[in-house]
Amino acid sequence: MQRFLLDKLHSAKSGNQLLFTSLILLVFLVTTPFISVRSEGTKQFEPTNPASTPNRRTRIVFEEDAGTHRIPFAFVGCDQKYRLNVYISNPATEKIYFGFNDDNQSIYYQLKDPDGNVVAGYSLAAVPSTGNGYIASWTEAYNGPKIGTSNPSGYDPLIVTPNKIGNYYFEFASTAGGGHFYNSKDLLYFDITVANGTTPIDGRLWAKAWQLTDGTGTDNTLSYPCNIYVYTDDGIVDKLNINEWNGGTYSVYCNPWGVSNTNNWGVDRKSLDSWPSGGDLPQYKIFLNNPDPSIFATGELGEICEVTNQAYCDGTIDILVKVNKPGTVTIEIDCPPTGAGPEDVTLFSAVTGSTNCSTWDTITWNGYNGQGVIVEIGANVNMTIDYINGLTNLPLWDIENASKGIKVDIVRPVPTSGSTILPIYWDDSNLGGGSNITTGCIYPTSATVTGCHSFPPNAPQHDQMVNSWWNYLDPGNNQSEPDDQAHSANTGNTIRTNACLSGTNKCDLYRSFANIHHNLPLDSSGWNNPNYQYSKHYHFF
Repeated sequence: MQRFLLDKLHSAKSGNQLLFTSLILLVFLVTTPFISVRSEGTKQFEPTNPASTPNRRTRIVFEEDAGTHRIPFAFVGCDQKYRLNVYISNPATEKIYFGFNDDNQSIYYQLKDPDGNVVAGYSLAAVPSTGNGYIASWTEAYNGPKIGTSNPSGYDPLIVTPNKIGNYYFEFASTAGGGHFYNSKDLLYFDITVANGTTPIDGRLWAKAWQLTDGTGTDNTLSYPCNIYVYTDDGIVDKLNINEWNGGTYSVYCNPWGVSNTNNWGVDRKSLDSWPSGGDLPQYKIFLNNPDPSIFATGELGEICEVTNQAYCDGTIDILVKVNKPGTVTIEIDCPPTGAGPEDVTLFSAVTGSTNCSTWDTITWNGYNGQGVIVEIGANVNMTIDYINGLTNLPLWDIENASKGIKVDIVRPVPTSGSTILPIYWDDSNLGGGSNITTGCIYPTSATVTGCHSFPPNAPQHDQMVNSWWNYLDPGNNQSEPDDQAHSANTGNTIRTNACLSGTNKCDLYRSFANIHHNLPLDSSGWNNPNYQYSKHYHFF
């Protein structure tokens, strides 16, 4: 290739100076590496040119309609949970570069600082239709802003020089007076990029609830199979693939609760055939790139240090756990008969913990099964205790069809071994569908890659809230021993009886437990039931 180019240079024109100059140009082209441009916006939602993929579209959209439960995403004066944020870490060196194209829909915008003040020069104004701040094409949006003389294939941006640390946020309106969007309007292209000098910084643009559209004109148009990044409150980053959903207009948000937040995990996580009581519950930050780790630090995964129990003669039992950081504990109680059924009970509780594992957290079971019936004395009850980090729910409203489901990988912390793919769980029993609440679904990595939890069960659907959830299991920390390993200790702690033995604090009958899962070997002296059995199985979420 180089020889061919040299021959052409010789034949084009003689002269040592021209040849020397051309050789310098040739060496530059051959040896200079490709410079990756960075931008945050259209590039992530629409990673290939729509001109070559006419049946794909993923745009941010502004629409508020209480009847269809649209959200006031990025509206003027909206609640914090609906804001479109961009984070500034160092105002002395960082600037915000941005541009839009509203396809002549007359959208207005403004920018506010972390204290809620309108940034000087950026009060409500029409989205540019030419000049600085106007993105003329998908290629310009994909390439990002021109910064000085760098990135000549990008767009000419508007540039904000910030003077505060924190989250700046963009607001949009349908009129110059700040009117709401009662008719849907979307941005054809958008980009909001933070740069330090001439170096763009990924992972600064985020929202807790994104409102998106793949177009409402035809069911043949799907969202792109694009990635977004969920940053949980305990610092775990997951990559979620929007896997060619057919949603029309829809919102995307994540939280640790589920569809509702009643502190009843077994109910809150179930998909619903109606809008949930309490409405939408955005909680976690969602980014278009891996959140900038210098700002959004990687969390440390927690562990269970010790588990014990205290049973009472009134039939209740306290399960006490020590953990080394705040998190969530779920206790799955398999009440007789053995196997999944409506008689089973799930306890779900936040735990505080302490760095030195000196604090006991208490979760109480009243001794009744899931159907409100007292579990008989002497019954064998299987119990699983999980300490969860990064519990993430994805409640999706009004997705007409998601035939390929979803795909989720953990990004940070990096797994010590095994796959990055996270199991997906769901319970669609309220929709006439099935459930997967125990083992989870791992998306395949074959030539034809599909996701997990294709939904809804009876597509196409309308006005349903379909929930999926996941968390992190580190396969490098699994340990197991036979489940029939018994530990003898003094009698004392029981589950239920109507009378205590005279003169003692001991009850006369026992209910034995089996298959108690935890992260570290328990101190057997904490379990005072000779019929009690447990297994040492490091179950680390």
